[in-house]
Amino acid sequence: MAPPKKAQTATTSETEFPGQVTEAELVPAETRFDKQDRTEIQSWDDALALARQAYGTVLNIHETELGDGFRVANEEDERRLIGVPLMLLEWRWNDGDFGEFVSIVAVAQGADGQATKWILNDGSTGIREQVRDFETKYGRNGGLMVRQGLRVSDYTTDLDTGKPINKKDLVEYHKEGKKTGKGYTFYLDTSA
Repeated sequence: MAPPKKAQTATTSETEFPGQVTEAELVPAETRFDKQDRTEIQSWDDALALARQAYGTVLNIHETELGDGFRVANEEDERRLIGVPLMLLEWRWNDGDFGEFVSIVAVAQGADGQATKWILNDGSTGIREQVRDFETKYGRNGGLMVRQGLRVSDYTTDLDTGKPINKKDLVEYHKEGKKTGKGYTFYLDTSA
């Protein structure tokens, strides 16, 4: 590993970017790893060893003040939260590519009493609508215990449109050779 080197500066000319700043300098930075160091990385363990050699230790982001241990849940994670007690600490509303969605900061109760921390994003007629109704009725956006965790509704969809297909029409879809997909909607389980 080579000693840290100062990064080169770069300039731009007015002919490259007319009307913009004629000279810009990159912030000088030191690099600990040269091209050979980076080229020699062939495995995850190689990268860890190189970082340990340079810094002494490798920190996990969730154990630093940058991270809080919350992870964005994907479909598989949400399926594991079916029947698992959840505390919805708070949520906020966001505008996304497909319309409004809610981001929920949630903590699940593990079998051993440990907490697992989740961010649940939902823009469906399921969870999003449920927390919207709760917020409207109770005037708050959090502090909601969901003793039975999540539940899910799985259904068949039209592959082209993504719209659900009822079981009666599914037979016709197959007879006509139309392709189908799978859809799902997660809900907060409201049972006691």
